[in-house]
Amino acid sequence: MLNNLQMEQKLQKPEELKKNLASQQALFTKAKLQNEAAVKASFVVAEEIATLSRPLSEGEFLKSCMMKVCNVMCPDKVQKFGNVNMSRNTIANCVCEIFHNLRAQLMERCRDIIAYSLFVVERTDVKETAQLAIFIRGVDSNLCVAEEILDLKYTEKT
Repeated sequence: MLNNLQMEQKLQKPEELKKNLASQQALFTKAKLQNEAAVKASFVVAEEIATLSRPLSEGEFLKSCMMKVCNVMCPDKVQKFGNVNMSRNTIANCVCEIFHNLRAQLMERCRDIIAYSLFVVERTDVKETAQLAIFIRGVDSNLCVAEEILDLKYTEKT
């Protein structure tokens, strides 16, 4: 194929290929940024759902509302909002990742603690399920006091 081209065309061909490659890379970069924003939005919603102790399935309800508002307020952005996954499984996975990240941060902070105390709080909910919350209060070498929930245990009353 290149043998049949004139010398000038042979010099233009690499430039064409570079331009095509650059446009393809730009397309993938744009898609990656949009995907990252959609994933971040899923985590924001998951954090809010978990913080308010709402059912994980509310993500789907929130997305439905969000899409209706988007159709009215900014119909040109509907596709972007549609890319945000708020299914029950996605919200559950996001909440689990947030939990594991926070737990890792807590364990990292515990390494610097030079003195600590544990305390527990027990309460029973309306279903007669005992909830035992275990807290840790610690002081690091800079005398900074931190208090965090360490674990939460549930036991059925018999």
